[in-house]
Amino acid sequence: MQLACLDVVDDEDVFAVTGTQVESFAVGGAVVAVGSSSTAIIVDAGDDPAASGVRTGSRLTLVGPLPQAAASRMLEHDPASRPIHLFVRVADGLLYLGRGEHAHSRWNRDGLDCCDLRIDPPLERDVLDRVRPASLPVGLPGLQWLEHVNGDRTEALRLFITGWHPVTVPGPDPVAPPVPVPVVLAEFYRLAQGRPGVLGGQNAIRPPAEPRIEAAGRLEVGYENQGGFSWSRWIPRRTTRSCGEQTTPLRAGTPNGSG
Repeated sequence: MQLACLDVVDDEDVFAVTGTQVESFAVGGAVVAVGSSSTAIIVDAGDDPAASGVRTGSRLTLVGPLPQAAASRMLEHDPASRPIHLFVRVADGLLYLGRGEHAHSRWNRDGLDCCDLRIDPPLERDVLDRVRPASLPVGLPGLQWLEHVNGDRTEALRLFITGWHPVTVPGPDPVAPPVPVPVVLAEFYRLAQGRPGVLGGQNAIRPPAEPRIEAAGRLEVGYENQGGFSWSRWIPRRTTRSCGEQTTPLRAGTPNGSG
């Protein structure tokens, strides 16, 4: 089937262009259909940054994680051989935007976490308004946390995380770090329960079960996703293994983040 930009088709037409042996995956509200001859991506019309969709006239974003079969297709070096077709679900069917090509991606320890696809040619303004209709304004969290940045930074951290990062998944039982950690890091881990995004994506803070002591005696708490650098600091005297008030004396050292 030959497709032209801005054609409106139905679901059967979409799956017809992907070829045989089609696997379909749900990715952040989108459907990614990977077939023998091409890939089709169907997103809903909308303006929700937490869901997959059209972001600008030249960019469509998949909010992962993406299964390996879909992730590998996004990164193929010869997209012309098995193209990626982009569709948006509108009132009268599926609007074809044309072909997409990998522009940027973000990875974490579990694989491809987010992928931007270039829309070529870019969408005209009237088409963009159709596939990314403006959403109603919503109230934003407060900025009270800024009042504590130069004083009680633990309180600033608490207000920022609870205000800007709502709980998205049921929190598992708290895990005590295997090594003593600073009290403020223990509080960060407590706040991160049920908020996995707080730990980061491309570059991340190690989960509670994974901080470790480096050979030089520094506490490594974070890392770059390809191992290019890490964040570590000397272990201060006041530390804890949990989110409570217990303190454990360790070798003293001046806090000095690196990375």
